[in-house]
Amino acid sequence: MSRGSAIHKTQMMNRLKDGRGQGYGKDYKPFIQASDNKAPSEGYLIRELG
Repeated sequence: MSRGSAIHKTQMMNRLKDGRGQGYGKDYKPFIQASDNKAPSEGYLIRELG
């Protein structure tokens, strides 16, 4: 098993333990959130109206 897949499995297990991807309606917690993206950023975000 490569190191990358071991880290991924650990993250997935932690998310399940935190209750992510479970619940209904207002109690639902998404499995992946926007803040989970740890990719490098250029420091700005542009959103168009619409």
